[in-house]
Amino acid sequence: MMTKRALATAALLLGGVFGATPTAAAQPDSTGPFDVTERFVAPWDPGAFAERSAYPLILSPHGTAAPIWCHVFRGEVFHCVQHGPDGPHGVWRVTPAEGPLAGLRPVFAFNPFDPVR
Repeated sequence: MMTKRALATAALLLGGVFGATPTAAAQPDSTGPFDVTERFVAPWDPGAFAERSAYPLILSPHGTAAPIWCHVFRGEVFHCVQHGPDGPHGVWRVTPAEGPLAGLRPVFAFNPFDPVR
């Protein structure tokens, strides 16, 4: 009798613990993607090499007129997509993020051969 009660109590405790555990699949990705169009500047934009020279350059036929969505982690932008009139395309970083050239101004280029599905 005592064993059945102990097993029932253990089952209730374990059910409560596992029933209250959140699932990982329901958590959103905290790195994005986010609309970061305002963080970029096209080379032909006013101030691209003056007051907005700290902004990353975007080499794209759409400039900053089409939205740019990227993942962001610790202030670093990666895995970008630009949603132009011809659909979404990948935007690749041209300048290295690591190594001896890492201090260069970030430059991203629109890739017409990388349609994102």
